[in-house]
Amino acid sequence: MTSRYLFNGIFRTAMLLLAVLLLGGCISHEVGFQDVSYAVAPSTGAKDPDTALTIVIDPQTRTQTVTIHSFMTGIGNDWNTDPGQMLVDVATIEFPQIFGQTKLVEAYEEPATGTHRAILKLTIPSYKFADFHASITVHAAVYAPGTMLLWEKDYSAEGATQGTKMFFGGAFAMKSAIRQSSLDAYKQIFAQLRPELEKIVQTPPATGLTRPPRPVTMPTPAYPLDLKKRGIEGVVVVEFIVGTDGMAHEVKIISAPDPLLGAAVLDASKDWRFDPGVREGKAVAVKLSEPITFAIKSE
Repeated sequence: MTSRYLFNGIFRTAMLLLAVLLLGGCISHEVGFQDVSYAVAPSTGAKDPDTALTIVIDPQTRTQTVTIHSFMTGIGNDWNTDPGQMLVDVATIEFPQIFGQTKLVEAYEEPATGTHRAILKLTIPSYKFADFHASITVHAAVYAPGTMLLWEKDYSAEGATQGTKMFFGGAFAMKSAIRQSSLDAYKQIFAQLRPELEKIVQTPPATGLTRPPRPVTMPTPAYPLDLKKRGIEGVVVVEFIVGTDGMAHEVKIISAPDPLLGAAVLDASKDWRFDPGVREGKAVAVKLSEPITFAIKSE
């Protein structure tokens, strides 16, 4: 009888401890980057002192927090990760090494000086830590002075897997695992972003021009017959640079209701010709964005 009471007492105590852990006895750990520093280089090999970039990361993004749980490191631990502050840290490290002038702000603000100026807004649509690694998506939108949207895109990456560290280190290694995998994912994202951003900043937008580009010939894209028969319509948004030679360069499909419609626009763009944009008497390259509508005419 005594042993039975002893067993029941131990069992109840164990259940009580488990309930405390599950219902409020967790230990919370804050996770962010600490004293991170590394070098990056412009794709051109040298930083252009005439480029100016304002980076906008709003308060909602900056204070974004994701709580991570891992049974491998114990159910009594929560890891409060700050992907927004991580984004601020990486932007602070990288962009001053690429552009002549940079400023990090919380709301839209245009650079006051600089021959080539742009505003970059960054947000985080998704941050996850699962299967021993971080998965991050960053949304980037670039504006020319005057709030003219030049380009926007999502960048995604998965950080290095930290399974071995988590297995052997347990809760003691979890913070380092989250931090290292997150930093690796962010560095991959910025490696994708940097060269495209450099091109956009250094390409004069269609503002401040003596004369904007003017179409000479823009053949209408061929409507794919299969899509036409199926009644698929919509608008394809295409982005391209009108070069000083009047041709469309670096043509990209930003959005399309069907990949075949995007392919039709890309094919047609090979024959587009323009009078190039002019600034102060000289032909200049200008980035444009055009909506191309595919609509089935009723007969």
